[in-house]
Amino acid sequence: MRDVEGLTYGIASRFRAPSLAAGPWYIAVSVNPGNVERAIASALGVLGDYVEHGVRPEELEDEKSSAIGSFKVSLSTNAGLASALWNAEFYRLGLDYIDRYPQLIRSVTIEEVNEAIRKYFRPDRLTVVVAGDTEAARAAATPLALK
Repeated sequence: MRDVEGLTYGIASRFRAPSLAAGPWYIAVSVNPGNVERAIASALGVLGDYVEHGVRPEELEDEKSSAIGSFKVSLSTNAGLASALWNAEFYRLGLDYIDRYPQLIRSVTIEEVNEAIRKYFRPDRLTVVVAGDTEAARAAATPLALK
């Protein structure tokens, strides 16, 4: 959406407050109010494509590399190291979790990822929330969005 369509100032997706119970997953997009509907349609299109076709191997490799790199960088501070040790203890991952983390990430297969996407990403159960100048967005919208 950002690179191809030039619609957004920023886009991200992540799980919100994951813990022992399932937490919500969300896509956050910042756009010009006149592009709200196009941005929603584009994000839903990408999500639908992931559910139907899965991620591409190069996407998975990029994400693995990013996750491993971010984890290693997070260990460079006392707070980051303490957080990693706390998580390892809390989730009973073992004292060697910090050392095993890169291999754990590398071992994730594309089949496992795509199965999880099909199982947990439910485009038919989404809630779309628009915040900001909704009147400007409404003026540019068609019936698809902003009901």
